Amino acid sequence: MNMRLDIPQDLLNTLEKLADIEVAEKKALKEAEPLVIGAMKKGLEGHKNTGSMQNSIKATGPKENSKGIFDYIRPTGKDKDGVRNMEKLAYLEYGTAKQAAQPVCAAVRQSVEKEVAEQVEKSLERSLK
Repeated sequence: MNMRLDIPQDLLNTLEKLADIEVAEKKALKEAEPLVIGAMKKGLEGHKNTGSMQNSIKATGPKENSKGIFDYIRPTGKDKDGVRNMEKLAYLEYGTAKQAAQPVCAAVRQSVEKEVAEQVEKSLERSLK
């Protein structure tokens, strides 16, 4: 039995673009970084001694491992006293013997998740057109 299948050119074009989906995913994450950075900085407002930490929030840029493509948004560097800003976020998030936990990360993630998902979706759609 013989069969002839004609695949529409627009579908072939879309499939070709899907071959480069990892590039599109990384681009989409890069475009969403400012949303998460802004939300993280806003989430830290009102907490004590977070100025240097807020100003140090940066993205690692899209990376890939065996679990997929990801991008970390986190505090970098140290404050004027030599305390690592990531360490201060951990103290804030989980607390210490002298300080109760004041979780920030889950609230930030929840506040920006929908907006980031929409941004990533729009970016991926643009890449597929």
